[in-house]
Amino acid sequence: MIDASLDPLGAVQTAIEARLKSAFGWNDDKRALRQIESIEFPFDEGTDKIDQIKPPGAYFVPLVARTTDQETTFEQQWAVYGVAGRPTAVARATGGIGAYGMGAFAIAYRIAAALDEWDPGVETADRLRVLGIENLSGLTLTKNDLSVLAVTVSGRITPRFEQDGGNLADFLHYHSDWDLHPPAEPREGPLPLALDATNDVDLPGSQPAPGEAP
Repeated sequence: MIDASLDPLGAVQTAIEARLKSAFGWNDDKRALRQIESIEFPFDEGTDKIDQIKPPGAYFVPLVARTTDQETTFEQQWAVYGVAGRPTAVARATGGIGAYGMGAFAIAYRIAAALDEWDPGVETADRLRVLGIENLSGLTLTKNDLSVLAVTVSGRITPRFEQDGGNLADFLHYHSDWDLHPPAEPREGPLPLALDATNDVDLPGSQPAPGEAP
């Protein structure tokens, strides 16, 4: 399970996927889209060659996070792509009957309706809002029978630790044991052997171990 305080972006991504699957219907028998999933990079004319894009579908990726007037709070933007694949430009955009399924127009605007002013239910994130819809259907995508509209979505996220250093306790104390005898003269005798030295280091912010004096 994603820890929303440490990874609010991942938690919101998971919520976006669930929201879109609910909006488009998602079961093995009947659903409006073939794929709804996150991708690793913004959609461009080479995305369909690098990733397996199956139209009609919805794909989303985080774009940029900008600082705000609130400490440790960021304005995060996502692109959510409505992708349709059709034999003609009109059919790619508007969809068709039966196997043609939904067109990019219908996919993009249903995405916008599902995510605008929507609360992802993540404690460290605010409501999302739609900033706009952009047509990405350039010449290369058209040649590949793809129509793509990008819905830009924005929302504030606040990464934080529940308590200062609380989740770093295991990393703030260093301990090592040293055996300093010459390598050419192996120790003999039953284990454990006596060690020549130990090293204990408490880094700034560490808490004393149970039973130790502060």
